[in-house]
Amino acid sequence: KVEAIDNSIEMLKLAKEKYKNIEFIKKDMRNLEYEEKFDAVISVFDTLNYLNSYDDLIFSLEGIKKSLKSKGVFLFDIITKKMLENMFPDGIFADDRDNMTILWKHREIDKLEEISTSFFIKEEENNYYRVDEVFMKKMFSMKKLDEIIEKTGFKLLKKELNEEIAGPRVIYLIQRVD
Repeated sequence: KVEAIDNSIEMLKLAKEKYKNIEFIKKDMRNLEYEEKFDAVISVFDTLNYLNSYDDLIFSLEGIKKSLKSKGVFLFDIITKKMLENMFPDGIFADDRDNMTILWKHREIDKLEEISTSFFIKEEENNYYRVDEVFMKKMFSMKKLDEIIEKTGFKLLKKELNEEIAGPRVIYLIQRVD
């Protein structure tokens, strides 16, 4: 059984259109506790970076742990400050694809990273429409993250840098310790 969550109604609508056989629920990852326990929780594309504090990270990991079966695993990835600096050397990054062009602007505000994104999405007959988003991300220290993983009752099984999946990111596989 697969259950997917997001805190965004818009993202849930898009996901439901694409994947009809998965249950989608509006839920905040900071409140992730279920009576039914899961073998695994997966969170990709730097979702944890959307948590804006170490307290939110700890609270989220504690909820994820409660939602896992004994020896259950949590797979996630993060991006780091260094990765952002490499991706945005002048504060701007552009990505031109077949069906869209994306512009990212980055700046630091109050120890968070503000990323402004403009999507230019191609429609029929070479017309484009624009969608703008602004979001804030927290860049967690990997040393501090490793400490929090242990503090919240997980064991680090594997950690590796991957530069091939949507830009450089660190992928973690951790296991609930009982």
